[in-house]
Amino acid sequence: MDPILDPDVELMLRVKAGDRNAFEMLIGKYQRPLINLIGRYLGAYDDAEDLAQEVFVRVHRAAPRYQPTAKFSTWLYTIARRLCANHARGMALRRWFSLSRDMADREDDPPDEGLDVADPADDPSVAAEKRQLRRVVAQALAELPDTLRFAVILRRYEELSYEEIAAILGCSVTAAKLRVHRAKAVLAKRLAPYAKDAR
Repeated sequence: MDPILDPDVELMLRVKAGDRNAFEMLIGKYQRPLINLIGRYLGAYDDAEDLAQEVFVRVHRAAPRYQPTAKFSTWLYTIARRLCANHARGMALRRWFSLSRDMADREDDPPDEGLDVADPADDPSVAAEKRQLRRVVAQALAELPDTLRFAVILRRYEELSYEEIAAILGCSVTAAKLRVHRAKAVLAKRLAPYAKDAR
């Protein structure tokens, strides 16, 4: 899509001109998708809201220099990808230092349940199965290499085109397709036992 035809680019150009209402409209449209994207990428939602807020802080800071060279969502998700990668690296370092300091305390911590809420209409055994499957899928996503994880989340959950994914990841369309294909293959293999159980 030509960036000039993207209505969100028009909103961002209004933000650049100092229109606070336009910025609020962009937040309203993209806040929930960003939180979901970040939560899926990190494998937990604890920090997703804060990181989504930081994405918008960076968008606002960049507004005076903004140039519409791509769809707004492509630019926004590129910022989110960089923040997620930095955050994940920081989490890995914190985990490493934490483990090296006191392994015993970490083992006693309760597992993180994320936003795993059962539908009250579900029967308890079905609800438990759904929670388990969501945990398994989240864990399988978290174990993917960063580039594969982000690619498959953008394709599967955000339903972006391969062209958009390529722009966000800074790779060719062919590479974007390969990353999504590899991620799906790894996930299918990892989740195969659960697919058999569901039959």
